[in-house]
Amino acid sequence: MMKKHLGGIAVATLALLLLGAGCGSSPSAEQPRPEAKAPEPLEMTQPAPTAETVPSATATAVSIENFKFSPSSITVKKGTTITWTQMDSTPHTVTVEKGDGPDSPLLQKGETYSYKFDNVGTYAYHCKPHPYMKGTIVVEAE
Repeated sequence: MMKKHLGGIAVATLALLLLGAGCGSSPSAEQPRPEAKAPEPLEMTQPAPTAETVPSATATAVSIENFKFSPSSITVKKGTTITWTQMDSTPHTVTVEKGDGPDSPLLQKGETYSYKFDNVGTYAYHCKPHPYMKGTIVVEAE
């Protein structure tokens, strides 16, 4: 008797499942489809610079902020003047590693220092009180 009862339950369950599967309407028949939207036009902008290098220029600027020179490396043409602007509350210098080149006094916050590069070459520089602060200027022929 128990076997017959379980068989009936199984048949009833199967029937309910089959009926339930057919109760929903097909998506193409009755339900509205979402409208396809045209992609929005993209605004054409230049990507933000990611490198710490600035291309050739006749005058350019370097900021001294957060204990670093930014950009840390610059390539310029002979005769270019570079101006460093000191933005930190701690004083810094711009001092060439060796040879002729920039050699600023101790710069306070808001002060600037400019140097004109008249000779082709690579100028490595640092801050005297903070020698881990480093920068490079590459001067190319005109």
